[in-house]
Parts: sequence; structure tokens; C-alpha cells
Amino acid sequence: MAGEIVASNDLLKERSEKMRTLFDSNHALRLFRNDFQPTPKHAVGNFSEATFAGYARINMGGKWHLVFKVIDGEWQFSSDDVFFTATAGANETVFGWYLVGDGKVKLSARLPFGKLMNVGQTLQLRLDCETWATSIL
Repeated sequence: MAGEIVASNDLLKERSEKMRTLFDSNHALRLFRNDFQPTPKHAVGNFSEATFAGYARINMGGKWHLVFKVIDGEWQFSSDDVFFTATAGANETVFGWYLVGDGKVKLSARLPFGKLMNVGQTLQLRLDCETWATSIL
């Protein structure tokens, strides 16, 4: 065996650009209210979508910045800051977000702590997506 296989900057940039293009088309950011830690196995049905007054899914089309190199072997792109604001009604705690396209969860994350969305509360999010590799096994 010749040793580890190293992914080039060109490959990592291309993969990041393809992911950015995918997320820019028919993908929506949603909040979840069930208190759990998402894993790669979780599908849309595992998330209980938020229902607080003023909540709406955010279409992520046109909200992504260009891909850039962080360092050799690491490429990144980010979304604009997006905002969810409670406008009235009952309080609800949200525990994280998930990005859905074609009826499938593409990304998800639990917040560091639950956020109580009562009247006037705003949750600000920005998605930072990194592609990196030192080797392919």
C-alpha cells in the first residue's frame, strides 16, 4: 500500500460548490421543538416542527455566500443570518434547526440550549458549512 490518499483543494472546492448549489435550490430551514439530539439516521418524521405564532419555514434560495478556502484542505460557505421571531400566542421552546430539501433532512443541529420563543423573542441563525479532508480511506 502506498500510504494515505490526500484530497486536493480543487476536489474540496468542487464538493463545497456543489453542496452550496444544492442547498440554494428548494431547501428550507425549519426549527424543531422536540428535545433530542439529531443524528445522521434521523429523517423528517423524527423532528417536531415549531408551531409558535409568527413561525414560518425560511426558504434558503439566494441566502448562501460564495465558497472560500479557509486553509489548504478546508473550504467553507455560509448562509446569511436568518431570523425567526415569535409574534403572539403561547410560549414554545425550540431545541434546534434542520435543513430540508426534496423531503429529506440534509443538515440539522441542536442548539447549545433550548430557546423559549415567547412574544417578541427572536432566534438568529447562520449556517456555516465546511468541507475538509486530510485523507480518504
